Amino acid sequence: MRIRAFGVDDVEACGRLLAARHHRDRAAEPALAARYEDPEVCARLIHDALESRAVGAVAVNGDHHLGYQLAIPGDDLRGRHMWTGLEHHASAPDAGPEVVRHVYAELAAGWVADGRLHHYVV
Repeated sequence: MRIRAFGVDDVEACGRLLAARHHRDRAAEPALAARYEDPEVCARLIHDALESRAVGAVAVNGDHHLGYQLAIPGDDLRGRHMWTGLEHHASAPDAGPEVVRHVYAELAAGWVADGRLHHYVV
């Protein structure tokens, strides 16, 4: 597994990860909106996040995307912080929980170095 910066070339593959995560979430909570099971809808959400100053990282194994996390920097009542919204993270069901920890660890080091000590994840 390799962790690297998230780029525009990752949007489509990560849109599929997000759609698959939402499909699993809807199995537990059927009242969630079905439209987010569409990888194109999810790719648009990720693309919009990147246009809103989001930064992130992705875990890959060869050409296989294992997981990603994006966050938008903020400076407001919460102080200097990073905000990861619901659409800003997902992992492949076969990736295991460690992938999330590794991606976050990669991102958090830079955030802390930038004085962004508060990290919020929805």
